[in-house]
Amino acid sequence: MKRLAFLVTPLLLLAACGNGDGDKDDSNQDPSEDSSSEAAPVYEILPVSAEAPAGFVEAEGAEPDFPYYEESATQRFEVAGGKGEDRLEISSFVLPEGTDTSTIALQRELATSLTDGGNGFTYTSAADGALVNGKHGIYRFGRSGDGDDQLKQREYFIFSETQMVYASCQWKDNYEQVERACPELLAGIEFGGEWNDPLQA
Repeated sequence: MKRLAFLVTPLLLLAACGNGDGDKDDSNQDPSEDSSSEAAPVYEILPVSAEAPAGFVEAEGAEPDFPYYEESATQRFEVAGGKGEDRLEISSFVLPEGTDTSTIALQRELATSLTDGGNGFTYTSAADGALVNGKHGIYRFGRSGDGDDQLKQREYFIFSETQMVYASCQWKDNYEQVERACPELLAGIEFGGEWNDPLQA
């Protein structure tokens, strides 16, 4: 399975500064008088790119199961020959400007607010600090439906200052196949740039 490449953000947009006078010598300028702008985070979609795990096929034109935010990119892989209910999803979302994800408590609060009551799943367990290919985030396990129609899903939320990566592994009839492929999906996520990982040593 090809590694998922999240390498383009979060970047820092560095504002170019100049004095507008090519003959002026600023070598003795007081640093406190430096008028250059502070670095600002860039809000742009992370691309997702992966190959389907063995026994799965990619769903064309996939949209996020849960459109948590407007700007997003998604890949979905479904069990070959299935009904689309046993599947893996990886999505990236651009967070609203000003979203604070600097602590695990804030990340848990955000993930909880996104999922509880709004997506048809009832969550029976959760964990702070779930490890996804070297990055800590939020894990949630949910169920939807009853009896033989019940869907079960593992969800992972990983945050940067400006993005959220969401991964889910859902099953109904093919638990073993999804369970084998889920770790492969998670291990293939490659994080570039600075990600908010409060538990990272």
